[in-house]
Amino acid sequence: MSLYQLQYKASNAYASQVWGAYLKFLIHPYSAIGAQINKPYFSSNVEGEWWISNARQKEVSDIFFKSNTKFDSLEIKYSVLVDVPINNPFEKISLPIELEKRILDSNSWIIDNYRFIQSNPQRPKSYVSASDCSAFYWLNEGNLLDKIICLRDQVYHYIEFASGHTNTSTCAAEIVIIKKGVCQDFTHLFLGLLRHFGVASRYTSGYLHQGTETRGASQLHAWAECHIPEIGWMGIDPTNNLLVDHHYIKICHGYDYDDCLPVSGVLNSMGNQQSTEHQVIVQQIQ
Repeated sequence: MSLYQLQYKASNAYASQVWGAYLKFLIHPYSAIGAQINKPYFSSNVEGEWWISNARQKEVSDIFFKSNTKFDSLEIKYSVLVDVPINNPFEKISLPIELEKRILDSNSWIIDNYRFIQSNPQRPKSYVSASDCSAFYWLNEGNLLDKIICLRDQVYHYIEFASGHTNTSTCAAEIVIIKKGVCQDFTHLFLGLLRHFGVASRYTSGYLHQGTETRGASQLHAWAECHIPEIGWMGIDPTNNLLVDHHYIKICHGYDYDDCLPVSGVLNSMGNQQSTEHQVIVQQIQ
């Protein structure tokens, strides 16, 4: 097991006074993959109450914050200890190619994973058209993981990691043109391509500890999970060109970023402008 201390900080400033808030924070680690979660702590500069709920799904927990106090800024701090099982993705063995292909072509596998196979133009953040895919290729040989890794390598080299060129509303088709972005942009384009080629894949958010050279470690990170027969859901990080191991601490998964919003809810205010800053610190204790 690897023991980490996670710290998440967010500062929000509002253009006009807020006189009440009911917010949901999706920042608590995912507990269904063997992680042991201890000592969660949440604090705020605004008087209110907070609680953790896992009513939505057993493995995903939301932190709720409610306040009836007037304020023009909100600062929250969250920390937790997480024990993560050692995970070496290279120990996972794919099925023989012909057997894997039969499973991938079976109606039962398609039905079970249809939600994450389907390319949906109504969800443009992770949708690409056939013409958008023309700069990329899909291997015609090898097993599914080999093909996914080849596509991951292409996305990694296609996009320049750079902040300030995109935002949370940027769509995968725009990334094809801009060729610049951050982890959610790498992931959205990767997901669009994977689904175009028939791979069941989902957006995943979480924390990352991989040292100072790793992209995205100072913020909440994003990567993809692909469903591979007999192996199950396997994490693939196109931003860092890596397979996901025990240095990645999952929060949640969904079709795209919109299913994994770190903060959502209601603010009672006359204004609609705000500025937000986030910071993540992941320290390995042992």
